[in-house]
Amino acid sequence: MKLERKHGIGIMALSCLILTGAVLIFISVPDWGNFIGSYFQGVNPDEYSPQVAPLLSTWKSLFSPLLAQVGGYMKAAGIFGGCALSIMGLIAMFVGINIVRQSAKSI
Repeated sequence: MKLERKHGIGIMALSCLILTGAVLIFISVPDWGNFIGSYFQGVNPDEYSPQVAPLLSTWKSLFSPLLAQVGGYMKAAGIFGGCALSIMGLIAMFVGINIVRQSAKSI
């Protein structure tokens, strides 16, 4: 199959979408990890009624380390996923540009 100029432009458009997704992942997923990791730090059991305070302090002591660990993993996954998508988008952009250049040479 002979690749034409329109194929290269389509691949470049796809690479722009991939790069947009990479930027969104870079921005949003590590922020979600920060939010989840620090979720129970803003909860003060002393501000609630005496019946609820022991339950909140127990939940805070049990789930705070777990959520901190999950938040750290989410931050790492967001950074890794953003890097991987950025590399894939740049490779697709390079391929699309080369297809357009090769089709222009063959004319």
